[in-house]
Amino acid sequence: MDHPKQMAAAAAGLTDDLIIEILSPLPVKSICRFKCVSRHWRSLITHPEHRRKLPQTLSGFFYPSRRLDEENDNYPDFVDIFGDEEQPFSNPKLPFLTGYRLIIPLMCCGGLLLCFCWKVSPRDEADYIVCNPATEKFVALPESDYDTAAPGYRLGFDPVISSHFHVFEILEGHKDYGYITGVNIYSSETGQWSHNGNGWIDDELQVVYSRGRIYICINKREIRLTKERGVTYNYAKPTSG
Repeated sequence: MDHPKQMAAAAAGLTDDLIIEILSPLPVKSICRFKCVSRHWRSLITHPEHRRKLPQTLSGFFYPSRRLDEENDNYPDFVDIFGDEEQPFSNPKLPFLTGYRLIIPLMCCGGLLLCFCWKVSPRDEADYIVCNPATEKFVALPESDYDTAAPGYRLGFDPVISSHFHVFEILEGHKDYGYITGVNIYSSETGQWSHNGNGWIDDELQVVYSRGRIYICINKREIRLTKERGVTYNYAKPTSG
């Protein structure tokens, strides 16, 4: 018997429980690749009961809904990429966020959702909310002490590294468009904002969060912001190649 046939015979002898046990610690990209092994493996990975053991598997996307409800309010909507009737939460409109007439999802990270929410109030008042649609727990971010225009907010959360999340408020100067003056960082551990300003200039904001750090590409330099027992800022030129 040649080698490919031996491998196929060995794979055929794996039980469903053993397959899920082997796949459970793998990253999401590997999980997606293993869906292509066979129809049986795909059905195992996408089964609702098994997906609970594969928390890294992407379940869907939130997006701002353009449809108004009966009270002319606007709420988020959700697309399930598996097409299952059973969603990982009860209602994509996030009804547990009471007192808001407009909820706009901004970004998702690690299962948490950052939203901009307009209050039911005669005055123009709004909150930035970080919530978990599955557990219906949420936090309204306090206002930072730095009155500066903020063109972008980024959410950072990695449950493997920490149970706490961070929100990065990218600050822009009042006069000059594209002048990045610094960043405010909110920590759910302390419930407070911290600040760092250094006068970075760029006309295009490129930000990504990965493994406990947020990376900002400004002036062809890579700025790594890390929040572990305080805030550390590392500046480096990206490697060419």
